[in-house]
Amino acid sequence: THEGCWRVLQQNRSFMNGLVGLFIEVLHQKMYQMKLFANHINFKICLLLSDDVLPRVTKK
Repeated sequence: THEGCWRVLQQNRSFMNGLVGLFIEVLHQKMYQMKLFANHINFKICLLLSDDVLPRVTKK
């Protein structure tokens, strides 16, 4: 029985490791997408600001 328990634990542990690995992988992908998205937005804001603010500043 003790050995049976151990075997179940081992199997569950590899199963859990698989789940955790999958979760982390998905999390990394999501974070990467969010980072790209944030960079894109920052870029857009920079463009807007430079288009908007710089001409005014240089006129003064």
